[in-house]
Amino acid sequence: MVNFSKKKILSIFAVSILLVVFTMCFAPWGIVYIGTLLLEEPAKPEIVREEFSFTLIYDSNGERKMIKDT
Repeated sequence: MVNFSKKKILSIFAVSILLVVFTMCFAPWGIVYIGTLLLEEPAKPEIVREEFSFTLIYDSNGERKMIKDT
């Protein structure tokens, strides 16, 4: 039978607790980081600015007002 001292058993227990904490806390962020490194850069859009016309019609104090932009 193997004779383990209390100090050795406590050390093994502490290391295993630290490994579990590391795995639960830091490993998911590492996986996300590696995933972003493997992704390719998205292409730049061809249209970066576009104008559009709109019409706004509203009532104010019983008077109908219209704002039109082209």
